[in-house]
Amino acid sequence: MTFELFTKKGGRTSNPKVTIARAGYIGINSSCMEKYFKSKNFVQLYWDKERQIIGIKPTEKEVDGSFRLTNEGERRPGSIAGRSFLKYYEIDFSKTRSLYPEWNEKDNMLIIKLK
Repeated sequence: MTFELFTKKGGRTSNPKVTIARAGYIGINSSCMEKYFKSKNFVQLYWDKERQIIGIKPTEKEVDGSFRLTNEGERRPGSIAGRSFLKYYEIDFSKTRSLYPEWNEKDNMLIIKLK
């Protein structure tokens, strides 16, 4: 018998991914941070009720209604304390779920389709 050692621990992906966590935060994987949010410290959150879409627009500085984008440094994931946003729009976060977003060039924002 020939055994092969498995060394690919963890579920890292090179594709941009967003997680809506049960704790009420919005997680952004390192690939997504690198591609769309590099050197950004704040975001504005948008909601399209009819199409069930969240929009996350990066901003360089704090503006009215913005949320801090927490990031531990280069090539690290980021997070947004978005519980108030999720609760206000009654977006289900009873279970943690990961979604693959799209970049909307026209509006300069990340689009997350919930349906």
